[in-house]
Amino acid sequence: MEILVKVIAWSKNMDIIPFWKDELTGKNIYKIKLTAKPINHQANNQLIEVLEKYFNTKKRFISITRGGTSKLKSIKIVEN
Repeated sequence: MEILVKVIAWSKNMDIIPFWKDELTGKNIYKIKLTAKPINHQANNQLIEVLEKYFNTKKRFISITRGGTSKLKSIKIVEN
């Protein structure tokens, strides 16, 4: 499964806003608020932890395929 994520780092609260379908790509888009700072990949690490709990999978099955330093990221989640 491949999803798009819009990350809002350095928020006061962590939150996942349910997805909507992108009309151009057909991918699901999630808006995720993180408390971590976007420094030294702290926000990316917290994003993977949040997605691990949300999709009830292991960290090793989640990878950031595009947008490692961007707010809009493409995430690949391998079904176990």
